[in-house]
Amino acid sequence: SDYIHNGQWTIPSQLSQQFNTPSYLVHQVTIPTESSQDQLIWKHSDSGDLQLSDAYKFKHQHLQELHWAKVIWSLDIPHSKSLLVWRLMHNKMPTDDNLMIRGFGLGNNSKKSSSNSIRDFIILKHFNVSTHHSTPPLIKEVLWQPPLINWIKCNIDEAAKGSPGIASCGGVFRDHAAALYYCFAEPLGETSSFQAKLCAAMRAIEVAYSMNWNNLWLESDSELVVQAFKNTNFMVAWNLRNRWHNVKFLLSRMNCIVSHIYR
Repeated sequence: SDYIHNGQWTIPSQLSQQFNTPSYLVHQVTIPTESSQDQLIWKHSDSGDLQLSDAYKFKHQHLQELHWAKVIWSLDIPHSKSLLVWRLMHNKMPTDDNLMIRGFGLGNNSKKSSSNSIRDFIILKHFNVSTHHSTPPLIKEVLWQPPLINWIKCNIDEAAKGSPGIASCGGVFRDHAAALYYCFAEPLGETSSFQAKLCAAMRAIEVAYSMNWNNLWLESDSELVVQAFKNTNFMVAWNLRNRWHNVKFLLSRMNCIVSHIYR
């Protein structure tokens, strides 16, 4: 508390210059708007709690790295050839024997490979069991709806190379006439896809509050993000928890609607 003033870190410049790395790490910590107790967390889990399964995964020996794996997956080698070598090394080549073991029919090449399927079909027909075909995909038209007058609508999205992976997020603010008010995009480093979507939502609320846009309609293609705002007991990852509580505090002073839209 000696280095916090008006909700901001105030580390003396001499101390900050002498200890650059600790000072940088301290500034990455979000200060909660409302005072709360310090909590010991386990940083290797999202919840911050040390569970038996987390301890097992932490101590469990990882699989041996294959020296040839990085060689075959190279930009200089066509992906089709890399996949062929990988399947060959793992005995996953689509030979007749492997296909028959997995239950694939070989057409006219073998009569025995399809005998089980034919026998099952005869038994089902004998007991008048009807077959259930897969349900065709439902095509639904999705139209963007503008907000009401004196309201601002923000559509957010994210992009991540893997989960976790390098991610970023962004958002676009528009009024009732679909006029562009503001937009943002920011890198997030390495994080999960859900955390990237949640960061986009939190940034949108922070921007709207700073702009005095107190009537906000937030729209996301993530149903989990929508549930996070609607469920008061929703627990976010520990590294976003302070910022999440700060955003919830801002929402208590705003009129905000959070809805889902298909991608």
